[in-house]
Amino acid sequence: MAFYLDCFLPVGAPALEKALEINHIMVRSFASQIDFKQNIKPHLTLFMGFFPEINPVQKELLNLNRSFAGFEVHLQCFRLTSEGYLFWEVAEQKELQLLHEQVLEVLNPLRKGLIREKFNQSFDSFQPVEQENIKQFGFPWVKHLFKPHLTLAKISEQVNRAEIFDVLKPLCENSSFSAERIMLGMVGENGTVLNSE
Repeated sequence: MAFYLDCFLPVGAPALEKALEINHIMVRSFASQIDFKQNIKPHLTLFMGFFPEINPVQKELLNLNRSFAGFEVHLQCFRLTSEGYLFWEVAEQKELQLLHEQVLEVLNPLRKGLIREKFNQSFDSFQPVEQENIKQFGFPWVKHLFKPHLTLAKISEQVNRAEIFDVLKPLCENSSFSAERIMLGMVGENGTVLNSE
């Protein structure tokens, strides 16, 4: 049995309140498939993958947290992907990129080469650099392809994008939160992290 785990930064105030508000609006107005009221935790993924065991991953995260000084994470604009994911994108930050790479270096060997079946099945649809990342790290968007964000909603592709942005326009503002610890969670549907607290 393998465990699909997400190593992440939990989102705190003031960004957390805004993320919850936007998610509630997206659920109410556009039937978002991601609902933070349904045992789902707003988060910023550092690395996710399949692992044969949880305990070694937890041990490494304890070690990482001992040396983690923390920093402020700055959120800027919204982006709606072609698959209907609403992202609140993170401003480019050297500290965040370095943390991602540190987590990747420490946790990747613990995967023991496991790769999510979804990536194996659709391997040919990825760009060559993404394919190499899948082979090496079990995930396509790592290293220089790491694009940190908060996933706020998953909306049907049939919904009019202009309507979504009309609703989002008055909500669009920069925000931030203090990253103070690194956490681990089980991955749920649509890349969500299940709330275990």
